[in-house]
Amino acid sequence: MLEKNISKLEGMYTGKMKLVAHDVDYNNKWKISSFLSNIQEVAGFNCNDYGCGWSVLKDKYNVCFVLTRMKVKFHFYPGSGDKVELSTWPGPKPRLVFPRYFTAKTEDGNQIAEAVSQWVLMDMTARTVKKPADCPFETPDTSHIPVPFEIERADFNFEADNKVERNPTYSDLDYNGHVNNARYAEWIMDLFADKLLQGMETAEIDIKYEQEIRFGNKVLLDYKYNEDGSFFVKGYSEDNKVYFRAKGIFREGVNK
Repeated sequence: MLEKNISKLEGMYTGKMKLVAHDVDYNNKWKISSFLSNIQEVAGFNCNDYGCGWSVLKDKYNVCFVLTRMKVKFHFYPGSGDKVELSTWPGPKPRLVFPRYFTAKTEDGNQIAEAVSQWVLMDMTARTVKKPADCPFETPDTSHIPVPFEIERADFNFEADNKVERNPTYSDLDYNGHVNNARYAEWIMDLFADKLLQGMETAEIDIKYEQEIRFGNKVLLDYKYNEDGSFFVKGYSEDNKVYFRAKGIFREGVNK
């Protein structure tokens, strides 16, 4: 459970939480899906602070924020019972894509992870992207907060070694009517369960969300693991419409 904002920086929201059993995996390490779910929650609190929370956007403009890119770098993984602080802040308001930044730290300031993300506004009925100018709201000036890292153009192309099929279920869906962002990470990690069960962990993951996945969509998952620890995944439909692409790096487990 995230506590209220404790940030001392204008424009930033910081929530405190204690990890519990369902936040961690077989190796008692913070699950990526839990990390993504909780940073999305602090992002929602931050948006509420300056008047563009989910309910406001839905009621005033019939839009919601949807994620188009998320890149995370993990330095180490806390376990159940550990306390963490999650911080988030927006970048400058753009013409189309909204940048948003995140950090996760221990109570004594050790960096756990950092993330850079990109979002757009989606019309909840037409399921099309809306321009920020069509939904006017003010965002704070956060130029005084250092950006964790720059998100770069990335090559997600690869030749698959394996393919599986996945069908969205009730538990995959969120209140925006599509598969939740964090569930993509669970789908990806499930593909490499043998590596994770052997004690490996994700050093970095980069997910590019191209089309929303909705209930009833059959998703084909191509994937590949390389001996250097890098991995690639592509989710797509039977008619080759790409839902998402992902890449990342596994490493040997790092002790806290």
